[in-house]
Amino acid sequence: MVSQIIKWYVLAFMLLPTHAWLIVQDCEWNVVLNSHDDLGGEKKVFHEQLPVHSGITVFHNLTDSPVNLTNKNSHYLAFPYYLKINLTCTKQDTKSVIRQAFLNGLNPVVTVTFEEPIDNLLQKAEQLQIEMEAAPYRIPGLCDSEEVCHMSWFTPMPIMNGSVDILVESNGLGLDIEEKRFFININGYVRNTHKGLQSSIGQVVPDLGRMLMLGQPSRPIWSTYEKAPVRVLGDFPDHKVILLSNTEFSDFTAIEVAIDSCWIGSLGCPQEKFSSTISDAISLESVLFIRQNQLVYYFIGRYAVLQNTRFASTAWNRVLNNVCVAKLNPVPFPYDGEYILALGGGSNEGEVYIGSIQDTFITFNSLFSSKKENVCTFLKTSCRVIWAIYQTEDSCLTLLVQETESNQSNYSIVSYSTSTATFKLLYHVPPFVPKDTNQGFVMLVGLEEYTTTPLVPRGLSYSPFSTIFYIWGNVILQSYDAMNYIYLSEFPSQSPIKYFVQSYRGDLVWVTESEEIWFSLEGSSVIRRVYPSQAWSSYFTMQLLMGSRDFGLNESFISLFFNKDGLHQLVYIVDPDGTGRLVQRKFPLSTLLPTLYLSEQQHYWVIVRQLDYISFPDTCLFASMRMHELPAPQRFTRMEHYRILPPDVMDETGFHNNFSLSVYQGLVFELLWLHTDYNRPYADPVHDPMWRWWKNKQQYEDYYFYVASNRNSSGGVYVKMSSYTKSYDLMPNNELPEKIYLDKYNEYSFSVFLSITTTEDGSPPSAKPLWDKGRPGAGSRGSPILAAVQRLEEKSLEYVWLTVVLAHPAHVASTLQRQELMNRGSLLYKVTIRDRGHYPRQELSGLKALTSSMTLKVMNSALNCHRYTGTGLQMQGYEVVPIYIGCPPGKRLAFDITRTLRYSAKKNNRYYDCISINPDMPCFFFDDIFYPFFLIQDMVTGESGLFHGNYTLKIIGGGAYKENIREFTYDKVEVYNPRINGSPPHSLIWTRADLTKPIRTDPSGHIVLAGTNNGIRWLCRRHSPCHDILPSGLLAPDYYFLLEVTNRGVDESTYCDYDLDFIIHVHGLPLSPERKYFYVKITMAILWGLLIVYILYHALAPKIRALWTRLLQRLEDIVVLRSESMSTFSSPHTSFSLDPETGAESPHSNHRSSVPQVPASD
Repeated sequence: MVSQIIKWYVLAFMLLPTHAWLIVQDCEWNVVLNSHDDLGGEKKVFHEQLPVHSGITVFHNLTDSPVNLTNKNSHYLAFPYYLKINLTCTKQDTKSVIRQAFLNGLNPVVTVTFEEPIDNLLQKAEQLQIEMEAAPYRIPGLCDSEEVCHMSWFTPMPIMNGSVDILVESNGLGLDIEEKRFFININGYVRNTHKGLQSSIGQVVPDLGRMLMLGQPSRPIWSTYEKAPVRVLGDFPDHKVILLSNTEFSDFTAIEVAIDSCWIGSLGCPQEKFSSTISDAISLESVLFIRQNQLVYYFIGRYAVLQNTRFASTAWNRVLNNVCVAKLNPVPFPYDGEYILALGGGSNEGEVYIGSIQDTFITFNSLFSSKKENVCTFLKTSCRVIWAIYQTEDSCLTLLVQETESNQSNYSIVSYSTSTATFKLLYHVPPFVPKDTNQGFVMLVGLEEYTTTPLVPRGLSYSPFSTIFYIWGNVILQSYDAMNYIYLSEFPSQSPIKYFVQSYRGDLVWVTESEEIWFSLEGSSVIRRVYPSQAWSSYFTMQLLMGSRDFGLNESFISLFFNKDGLHQLVYIVDPDGTGRLVQRKFPLSTLLPTLYLSEQQHYWVIVRQLDYISFPDTCLFASMRMHELPAPQRFTRMEHYRILPPDVMDETGFHNNFSLSVYQGLVFELLWLHTDYNRPYADPVHDPMWRWWKNKQQYEDYYFYVASNRNSSGGVYVKMSSYTKSYDLMPNNELPEKIYLDKYNEYSFSVFLSITTTEDGSPPSAKPLWDKGRPGAGSRGSPILAAVQRLEEKSLEYVWLTVVLAHPAHVASTLQRQELMNRGSLLYKVTIRDRGHYPRQELSGLKALTSSMTLKVMNSALNCHRYTGTGLQMQGYEVVPIYIGCPPGKRLAFDITRTLRYSAKKNNRYYDCISINPDMPCFFFDDIFYPFFLIQDMVTGESGLFHGNYTLKIIGGGAYKENIREFTYDKVEVYNPRINGSPPHSLIWTRADLTKPIRTDPSGHIVLAGTNNGIRWLCRRHSPCHDILPSGLLAPDYYFLLEVTNRGVDESTYCDYDLDFIIHVHGLPLSPERKYFYVKITMAILWGLLIVYILYHALAPKIRALWTRLLQRLEDIVVLRSESMSTFSSPHTSFSLDPETGAESPHSNHRSSVPQVPASD
């Protein structure tokens, strides 16, 4: 007994990660958020989503830099947050370690990977990550002027959607800090108030002690797979409280939800007792669902990066008001939106309601067949639905139904097709547990024997990647088609399963009612109990001895969940002082499984040079498994990758300041803006989003460098243009990718190298004691005793075989070529995965791909084979790679304006551009034949080539001005574009230029174009929108056409629906005959008028001149006489006298008249 205990502790000690041995490596990365205006301050909650416009002001000071603020397309804004990167150490002073690391050249490199949104209204479907080197920043504090008291590294926190994955790693200099993954997502369930930041969904509960206690049962965490920005956890007895976290429970908030808590118990919906417990809680991409008793509520979060914020909720909303809901079931995988399932109880027992969430619009529909019958009516019995899963790709629900008849329960698996509204009975679950055959599994074909233990299923589970279907309860039944099952007999039926957790990468974990944790691999019958176990006890004790804060003597297991970083455990720990805390820690599967495996093997005590060793016989049939000849990963992972360095600073210490970090923010924002804006219909001459950024400043690069080398850069910041690039040549690093995309007939090939000997001395790996693997001072190798042990464990290539398991063999094929390298004791497999071309759908880039997988398995290696790494032992011999069959993301169709102009000018022997030239939209002359060309641009690999496939072209809109372009109705589109239905093509706007060649059409009769057989002649006939356009001034009329080009249904070379809408400007349109006739009449009238005037002028000119002269003379005389009269009667010295005869006044002048008097005659 003592030797067994020693064995367990030695095993646990040996399997601890290497970094635990060295004090210098006790540090790890730590990342928090800082707001834009509080660098180095407190950790912030990630809720602000709009850019900060004040950041652009710093760029006005960069007068001698390539930044061009005069460009109308520049957007040098700032994100609202920074990532603050630190080191956290347990055995050393953190501040001094950070200073030492900085002086030794350490700089963290942060890679932010954005999860593509479910709804692509605001963002295209894409795989995107940005790699940023952090900038060192000295945090102000009281210290000597020459000493750095405290410092951190900072990068901008870019925002594209709700969920991100942050990987922090070292740049390879200074301390060797292990990389660490963080999850910091947007929390759309908080709001700013006059009291500060508060929860939108309820009241924050500061004390966990009143709702958490030791011994509470664990419960599952349900959310949309890798798409939910937040995770929620409920089921706290007698508390309407949920835990909400946007960091995968690295931190969290306890919230008492603000719901009415009404108990509407009735005969139709009986309730044993009222409980305020939130029984079910599910988080989707932007919506939360909870169930309390029979009431279901939802809350729409405020996610401006995902949808319009006007749809955000201000309070919890009830749904299914007249339905007695017994349970909510999650739908982890969205398809054309998100879904959730509600199972009816009471008077609604047997009914299932499927909730659809599309663009925050939530609707629920009941499952009824075309005959208006539910599943119980279909089975013709009294029943209730225990569990339901929704296979979204197939539009099919699978129901676990409990049939009650004569006080006996039978269980059935029933499917329901939402497309045909029909039920189908798939399988009758056996009433009793099958007998074990000591093979690890029992095939249920009707010939097996059964025990007297009732088989009680509790739930269903399904992985769309592997297409494996599970029925779980007090047994586990496994199937590939939900109709034929295998009983996994290594799981005992004493404690039934409470919930099932899948990684969807091959790992399975389930928790029983007695809080046991079991582990298995998909497609394998090998099952291990990892908790409680002696391996766990030893590991737990070692963690306590090492003083880990994540473990405690008094702790309670709360939940388990998978994320990209593996399996994580949520535990409630009560410290010795009585305070409780909730801790999220990584569950040590990679440590426990090798320990369990080795503990099951017979071991040997070996003494070498007076040192004791433990040697274990190795039942693994090979020593190592390595990948070779892997293709460049980006072509298949479709991950677009940007690399960014912070701007250089002129400060001799190398520390950045607020100004330079604001510049860093603006540069990252501009880069992502260019990335998003690059999805323009016109192709650039250079296929790179960065080309437009620096194209006008590239020639001055040497000048900017010269100024910076003399430390004279304005603002103390040097922006190096080559520091902002898009990477197209990432290396595979001899590791299989996380996922691969296959277009039609694509292949993915690689090699697998399996060796039964080590690379060091050619001996089997068991010849070396486990202690010797990677540990210093392990003693001598090749001793006689160890050699004797080795001879007991000889291996042979004949027993090592590699298999490939495909989830969808109808769509994907695989080939294996085996080559035995006898002299090296190794095998070389050439593996090729190829698409068969049978996928029936043609979709837009990145949308609605078929979810599948490839599993590489070495026979008899499940949970038996491990390899030693720097972080401990890891399983080998089992690899799962998800495969997506369809149109890969990152491919697009673009209008090749350069080739179109060149080819059209060559064929037409001329080119007439508009008088007002627009370089972004050149014009095409109406009378010239239009030859459009298109490019297939790969945004991931940087490739750009001519599109040679078939396509249809339609005019779907237009306008006389670019500002008033309108889209045509469907009926108008059919009339305006040429269509052939057994008669010559008739069109109002355009037709083929060469009607002598055979015409190919699509099923609806539209003309199919391809290659250089693409000439288009403009018509603009009567009743077309471009007919009879009013000219502007003296220029000929022009028109803007909105064109739609698509290869959907006419191109069989790809799964991609290359759909492109773009605008072309056509000038020189002819006038209509009526308008021509009108202009001719107006012109003739003007000409005739001018002619008549000319004739009259020359015929009557002398008389008119004479009359005009006389008229002028008379006018002159009248003017003279009038002036004389006025001078006579308006003298200022005129006096008046009374005429004695008439008595009238007469004027007299006191001066002589200017008119000479005539003398009287004699």
